[in-house]
Amino acid sequence: MCRCGVCFNEEDALHAPPSRTAKDKGHMERPERTRLMWDGLCKSGLAAQCRRVAVREVTAAEAALCHSAEHWQALLALERAPPALRGAWVGASHAAERGTPVTRRGWAVGGGDMYHNGETARAVRLAAGGTLALTQLVCRGELDSGFAVVRPPGHHACADKMCGFCFLNSAAIAARAAVRSYGEARVLLLDWDVHHGNGTQQIFEDDPSVLYISLHKLAHGFFPGTGEATETGTGAGAGFTINVPWRHPGMGDAEYLVAFDMLVMPVARSFAPTLVVVSAGFDAAKGDLVGGMALSPLGFAAMTSRLKELAGGRVVLVLEGGYKPSAATKAAQACLRVLLNDPSIGCLPTSLAADSSASNVRLARGALHTLSEVIRIQSSFWPVLKGTVADLMKLSSRDGAPRQSGASECTSERASSPRDSVASDFAILELDDAPSFTEIDSIQQKRAKKKKKKKKNPDEEQQEQQQGLD
Repeated sequence: MCRCGVCFNEEDALHAPPSRTAKDKGHMERPERTRLMWDGLCKSGLAAQCRRVAVREVTAAEAALCHSAEHWQALLALERAPPALRGAWVGASHAAERGTPVTRRGWAVGGGDMYHNGETARAVRLAAGGTLALTQLVCRGELDSGFAVVRPPGHHACADKMCGFCFLNSAAIAARAAVRSYGEARVLLLDWDVHHGNGTQQIFEDDPSVLYISLHKLAHGFFPGTGEATETGTGAGAGFTINVPWRHPGMGDAEYLVAFDMLVMPVARSFAPTLVVVSAGFDAAKGDLVGGMALSPLGFAAMTSRLKELAGGRVVLVLEGGYKPSAATKAAQACLRVLLNDPSIGCLPTSLAADSSASNVRLARGALHTLSEVIRIQSSFWPVLKGTVADLMKLSSRDGAPRQSGASECTSERASSPRDSVASDFAILELDDAPSFTEIDSIQQKRAKKKKKKKKNPDEEQQEQQQGLD
């Protein structure tokens, strides 16, 4: 009997930009994201090895575990609203909590992160309900693990706010339902999306039954601009929010796995979750220009493998972001292979912390500083981290070659073999490069322009130089 489940809803394609004008044709959060990922999982044979879990609509009572009644009603009202492309929706309680005038609540006139049509509300309810159905089966013991290939994403949705493409917080609803309705004692909610899950943090900031850990990019102008290391939770939830804010681009396998081995896993083992839910965004993948990070498919697989060591291997992945379909699909395949215990995944990378022989690997700029900061702050809540900063500093004293993706237990020949190329057994359709968030900083945009310039042939460059002289 198959012990890994997957859910996918073809109807999510009905939630699409209201028109295909020049302005919104390339909106990043569009139906092709999940369709191409699901096609890839099917063509690779991975989907067939899993139990297909039917999606259902989330109920008002289930949504109320994380969202206000006003939030729910605003979502339902989209069924009667004309299609639109606009900014965030803010409810009265969120406005009051943030000191915003109540008159400013409702949908923002400016912005273009959020769009909706007559099918959006149902697509959102099915995404959250499908995630719940999958999670419930894992909690009941009918499945060991699962992967919810759903959209729209959810981790930016707060208790009383819709923003960043997100309407309902599917992963958060699943985590809270697991504790309050499905009999779980403690849930680890790990978020590796390149954007901070501001909604998830806000929902659980005072809840000690859910440990929220986020590894994300935090830079000027990068959405949503939250997730500082000093944000650790409030009240009874103090210490149950852990943020790892990468302040520089280019973080890859080496940096993420050191963070896992020296921070995430020690704390998670102390917390002893009975279930692990992952906000599995793949926009930190190498090649995704939105994130500017460098995680490989095997890096995502290695993180999944570590998480399987917790909670008896009961892990539920919930798709969040990921805006380069080929990169996201390869990463999703790698993670699913781990959940299926598929030997074709090959060798997984280790980290500097776990492999003392990997002295030829150096971490990217700023990684040690970020990890040291987080560990110092969190060590007051988690005794297991005492002395970890000193161990971390030993890594900084290593002289080595330029940084690599990460160390590996395998020989170089085996690590580079075709079977370790997670998606080598089929072709992945790629979309044109999607435009970035409206909030994304100009540095990333300049990086993309530089890459295009490098691709010009010598004749074009000579012609441009001549035009400049003229």
